[in-house]
Parts: sequence; C-alpha cells; structure tokens
Amino acid sequence: MAALSTVIGNRKIYKKRSFLKSRRNFVSSRMIRNYEVVSYMNVEPINKLLDEINNDRSVPRNIRNMVVEAKKSLNDEKSDPNLRINGAISILDEVSNDANIPTYTRTQIWNIVSLLEVMNESLKKKEKL
Repeated sequence: MAALSTVIGNRKIYKKRSFLKSRRNFVSSRMIRNYEVVSYMNVEPINKLLDEINNDRSVPRNIRNMVVEAKKSLNDEKSDPNLRINGAISILDEVSNDANIPTYTRTQIWNIVSLLEVMNESLKKKEKL
C-alpha cells in the first residue's frame, strides 16, 4: 500500500487511477440514493432548498415571492401530485429565465427543477404499474 500512496502532512495522496474511479462511483451512487429519497413524493428536501433561496437576501423580492408560490403549489395537498409537481416546475422555470436572478440562485433552481422532474418520472412509472 505504501507504493500506491504518499503521505504529506496528514493528507494521503493516491497515485493510482483506480482509486479515482472508485471515488467517482461513490459519488454517482450517492447521487442515485439522493434521487431515490426524493422520488417517492418526499418534498421535505425540496422545501428546504426553496426556503434557502427564500431566506437569501441577495435574491430580488419578486423572485423570492415566486419561489414561495412554487412551494405552496408543491405542498398543496388538495390537488393531484402530478399537477403539483408540474405547477412548481412551471413557476421555477419562469424564475430561472428572469434577468435579475443571481447566477448561483439560478443554479440552485435548476437543481430543484431536476429533482422535481425525477420525482415526476417516478410517479409516472408508479402509475403505469
């Protein structure tokens, strides 16, 4: 093992590419687990991300208001889950096209939209079964 890695201070630097490949596989399997958590209509992680955008004072007020509207649409228990998800995606898509949005917030919104799309696809698959 000593030939495969070098210790500098308290950090271990690996020389083989196989470690990097296994590291990439770890990250991708972690992402898959995150998608599985969101896939069964668990909106809590998405609510936390929307709250994070809403509490950020560098985001313009009109964008924060639309994020709150998307959150209300997503958490509306009276309507169909597909309608709730598609409504939130539509609102967040409008927000991401706004010229005044900070770039980091736009990236956050794109991530939320991708999670919602995964959730929507899993609901469609569930309905087919």
